[in-house]
Amino acid sequence: MSIGQGINWLDALRKESRAAFAASGLPTPKVESWKYTSLKPLDGFAFARPAPVKGKTGGTDDALAKLAGTYLVFVDGAFDMKASRADGAHAMPLSLALQKDADAVHKYLGHIAADDPLITLNSRIIDDGLVLMVEHNDAIDAPIVIEHIATNAGDGVALHPRNLIVMGENARATVIERFSGAGRYLINPVTEILVKEGAKLTHIRLFEDDEAAFNLSHLSARVGKDAGYKSHVLATGGALVRNEMRVELAAPGADAALYGAYLARGRQHTDHTTVLRHAAPHTTSRELYKGALNDAARGVFQGNIYVAKGADGTDGKMTNRTILLSDKAEMDAKPQLEIYADDVKCAHGATIGNLEEDALFYLQARGIPERQARELLVEGFVAEAFDSLGDGAIVDLLRARIGVWLAAAKVSEAA
Repeated sequence: MSIGQGINWLDALRKESRAAFAASGLPTPKVESWKYTSLKPLDGFAFARPAPVKGKTGGTDDALAKLAGTYLVFVDGAFDMKASRADGAHAMPLSLALQKDADAVHKYLGHIAADDPLITLNSRIIDDGLVLMVEHNDAIDAPIVIEHIATNAGDGVALHPRNLIVMGENARATVIERFSGAGRYLINPVTEILVKEGAKLTHIRLFEDDEAAFNLSHLSARVGKDAGYKSHVLATGGALVRNEMRVELAAPGADAALYGAYLARGRQHTDHTTVLRHAAPHTTSRELYKGALNDAARGVFQGNIYVAKGADGTDGKMTNRTILLSDKAEMDAKPQLEIYADDVKCAHGATIGNLEEDALFYLQARGIPERQARELLVEGFVAEAFDSLGDGAIVDLLRARIGVWLAAAKVSEAA
């Protein structure tokens, strides 16, 4: 049974979304933003709903649980109360938020995310997810950790988590979100974020899905006056991962920083598509995505900085860098600037190459074995995406994840 049934506005949203998705279907490479990523592997996919299975949490992450103040676990699209730990004051499952105050959820849900086929696919179902509403001037010190776990995947099961984060004026919070599972499944999460005046949100996401799975993630954020949204992504899993982010800098002084690291091997496909829309004057954005591709993996980076008419004083910078660890790996990079205002500072760039042989020689000359030297260079390269987090347990956890991938990827041989 879908959550929130019998709530008029939610039933209407589902009905409208069913009709919209029936008309559009899944996006194809004929759509410009999907030029490099085909969803043809989903042909014949059942899009089945998971059968409820009690007592089958599995796959939770102890390291993340230790970091968390609030710890929410969603298994096969449903909230797992026994595996979770929450105070109920700020963060709660969407299912509970709808029971407590459906009107407060209605004020935001469905009003931030852009019009998109995958959003309508999510909205026609809407599985359980996070609702975080932080009051004005409130600061949440410990990270809020969310786990989305697919355990009853079978072959062709589809999950559609929906998250809503609303940061009140001058509020502070850190959210860590992890996707994991087993088997061939589709997870199609949608996250809507509103960061009000003076508020700051740090959002860290780990894409660790099974290498037979598909993760088509969409995030839409709106950042208010003198507010900040900072995102860090580490993508290592999935047969196909599409991390699409659309961030609107809606008022003067708004700031956004998007940092990401992607690691792929075998025949994995990892796509990071971002739009930073400067809709007001004197806004700032920074973006850095770095990746390493091994075997026959394929990477995609599409980044767009859009400066609207009247958004004078915009300061935006975007960088994408990728290392190819195999002569069979492929990378498509498409950074873009669209500028319709005066007096702006915007820059973008992308590089694709191999490991630096001089650096490799330097490490080997000091007695470091070749495999270890290569792993050190790759880790140092991609981990730059987390430098702005400083030192601490979160960065240690992210670096440890990179180390696990490197050990499994066997990057000991030259491309």
